Amino acid sequence: MEEDWDDPDFVFNAVRRDFKSFERASTALRRDQDFVRRVLLEDARAFEYAADEVRSDRDFVQDALRSCEVDGCGVLLAMPDALQNDRDLVLEMLEFGSEDAIEHVPEALLKDAEFMLRASLIRGEFWEDEADVVEWASEELRSDPDFMLLAIQNGEGNYAHMSEKLSRDRDFVMKAVKIRGIAYVATAPELRNDREILLAAVKNDGGAIRYAPKELQSDPGMLLAAVRTCSDAFGFAAEELKRNREFISAAVTTCASALRWASQELRNDRSFVLEAMRHDCSALQYASEELRSDRNVALEAVRSNMKGLVLGDSVLRYLSPELRSDREIVLEAVRNRGDALQHASQELRCDRQVVMEAVRSDGRALRYASEELRCDRQVVMEAVKSEGRALQDASDSLKGDQEVVLEAVKHVPYRRVVLKYASQELRSCREVVLEAMRKDPSNLECASPELQRDRELVLDFFRSPPRGGKIVTRDSEASWILNPGLRQASRRFQSDRQVVLAAVRYDGKVGLLFAAPELRSDREIVLEAVRTSGVALKLASAELRSDREVVLEALGNRGDMLEVAAPELRCDRNVVMKAVKNCGTALRWASYELRSDREIVLAAVESEWKGVLYARVELDREIVQKALEHALEHGHVDLQDDDEVACVHRIVVMKLKRSSYGQMIMQWASERVTDFEKLSFLELHAQFISMPVCEEDAQYPDLGWRFRQEMESESDGDGQGTGARRKS
Repeated sequence: MEEDWDDPDFVFNAVRRDFKSFERASTALRRDQDFVRRVLLEDARAFEYAADEVRSDRDFVQDALRSCEVDGCGVLLAMPDALQNDRDLVLEMLEFGSEDAIEHVPEALLKDAEFMLRASLIRGEFWEDEADVVEWASEELRSDPDFMLLAIQNGEGNYAHMSEKLSRDRDFVMKAVKIRGIAYVATAPELRNDREILLAAVKNDGGAIRYAPKELQSDPGMLLAAVRTCSDAFGFAAEELKRNREFISAAVTTCASALRWASQELRNDRSFVLEAMRHDCSALQYASEELRSDRNVALEAVRSNMKGLVLGDSVLRYLSPELRSDREIVLEAVRNRGDALQHASQELRCDRQVVMEAVRSDGRALRYASEELRCDRQVVMEAVKSEGRALQDASDSLKGDQEVVLEAVKHVPYRRVVLKYASQELRSCREVVLEAMRKDPSNLECASPELQRDRELVLDFFRSPPRGGKIVTRDSEASWILNPGLRQASRRFQSDRQVVLAAVRYDGKVGLLFAAPELRSDREIVLEAVRTSGVALKLASAELRSDREVVLEALGNRGDMLEVAAPELRCDRNVVMKAVKNCGTALRWASYELRSDREIVLAAVESEWKGVLYARVELDREIVQKALEHALEHGHVDLQDDDEVACVHRIVVMKLKRSSYGQMIMQWASERVTDFEKLSFLELHAQFISMPVCEEDAQYPDLGWRFRQEMESESDGDGQGTGARRKS
């Protein structure tokens, strides 16, 4: 074949064989952004040979990453230095990069605390855990107490990457183990002998005691503290402690499973075991065989509130066979917990009163009843009233009883398929099928072939108000998957415009998933879809995602859909302003220039304080105040949770704290607030603006401004005020 380096197909095939071939392509092809994007999808390493103006075009690089499955690592290596040091762009690279992408991040970013913390939260396809990122932080950052404490709080494994200097810093270690007790593992050997540090660690995570010196493992107070957070910690107790009644009693009060480590003598002590069961009846499983055959002990157990038992468990399980045949004991047990019926004797599972009590407590206990009672209409009716899915265990004759099946449909949890348990005759009943579909459209899959082809049934479903919410799709990492029942209907009616219009009015996202590809380009249908569900914009055609009216309609209820708007609309100031007013973090998807627009940043922060993460302007006093006010107003003071939202909040606080205004507040707090280190930055700010100070302080101009504003407001209300309110 003759070489033609101006021919796109020839060049593309050459790149498929060897990415370096792109270097020989014509200048026109290496400047053609559409062709370069196509090449990147094949092999991102070829980006190195794209024209300089393409490699330097930030918007092109960003859009290529967002719209294509491009290997970010290959793109990162080929970018010019200016873009390689762009924090936000490189963060997006990491989302698409291979597992070694972090190795190629410039050193300047590895020293950037905000970058490293945000990178540690990325849950890309290749990241096993956040520790992979923090490991690459600079030595300077891994020696920074503030950074490492945030890193430890944000990810369980990050404690392993603290510097040697910090591992020997007693104050830092004490704070670290209070956040993650397991951080005790990474402390210097001399600090592992520190009783106070170990105590703080086991109070957070009792498992830390396994790494402690032997003498501390044998400390009764230490073990009790550890058992409260980890029952296995009791395994490290000395033999004499296992025979100590007072110590075991205290341990069992905290954790019932501690009884298994007790001496045989204590496990056979009736009063001791009964006391343990009052705290947690699952302690019975560790009692001696003799006590588990004691009728009085058994009655005490089944009359308890079942505290400590997991789903499907029952104290009946731990009793002797004789006691599981005792009618009084079993009746008490199933009244408390229906599923205890599974541990009753065969004789009692045939007892109508026992079974009736069980299914009233938990309809699913019907499965443990005798075959005769599963044919009893009254028993089955009680069961399906308690739990609709009990229909599964009813006799075939009752599965064909319309009243029983409709009762089951009424009481089945939302998004659960129950029609599959009904008889073939009732699966052909329009009333039953429609009621079942309103609980979960997947029930249509179980309907008769005639009803699955019934256009009016599908229209009636979309026209009727949904019961239990409109959640009839399942989200996956890459896309939405239409509910199986609607997917089946879609095969027949996806091109029926009237059905699709009804579907998008029911739920825009559902409707466009239901629609045929050509109808996703229908402007009227897409407009209806985004009015009911802004997220439906993701499913619209590329042409309609460039339609300003359609995009504005979507942004009205889902500002974050700016992500899928056409690039030119992400540069439109009015479009971006509407998005960030609805969702502050939509600022992330605005053009680089608009993220530097102070008015837009302020609007984003007023909407959602996390918007400051994506701001490209200096965080001045007004922006920081708006963010903190929003945080306090929406209750973001307690940031101790482990979920990703709390992790992001902690990074936002760090960014606000490091602003010049934030530093001013910290300086004021260090001078005038007792034990200021025990208060969060948000709480300090709340004090700062609300202090009862009637005159302005030149050093701290915003000190007490809210207090003064309220005073002036009261004065104005009395007709005595002379000055205008001070603006925040």
